[in-house]
Amino acid sequence: MFGRKARFPEQSSRVFKDGEEIFNDGDHSRELYVIQVGSVEISRHVEGKRVVLANMEKGTIFGEMALLESLPRTATATARGKTRLLVMQPGGFLLKIRRDPTFGFELLQQLSGRLRKANERLESMAVGGSDLEESAVFLRAAFTSLQEPD
Repeated sequence: MFGRKARFPEQSSRVFKDGEEIFNDGDHSRELYVIQVGSVEISRHVEGKRVVLANMEKGTIFGEMALLESLPRTATATARGKTRLLVMQPGGFLLKIRRDPTFGFELLQQLSGRLRKANERLESMAVGGSDLEESAVFLRAAFTSLQEPD
């Protein structure tokens, strides 16, 4: 479904080189992305350590938090390998959902899956399934990105 060429003028395709940053923590951009080719790593810097929050593959939608909430980015997205992304502006996102409701459903499924995985990781950390210091840094990275703005 997401491998097709852009059908709406409010979306475009963009290619990133390996290691190229797509957006940075704190950026005010509002685009949403769908991985068409390659993969993307989502990370944050916490207490001087780089923490990888997620690795995303073809078909994954990301960047939705800034688009939906109109807030600065809360993490950095980096291309891993040559990566082609479908780039959607806020208006194009609304138009896409109106014309293709399954896209909205796919986004909800992915968000639900991310929440489930985060819950599983928290549960694993709570029962001692990982190094305490590593868990603390990861939790600070994850929850700092979820805090409400002041």
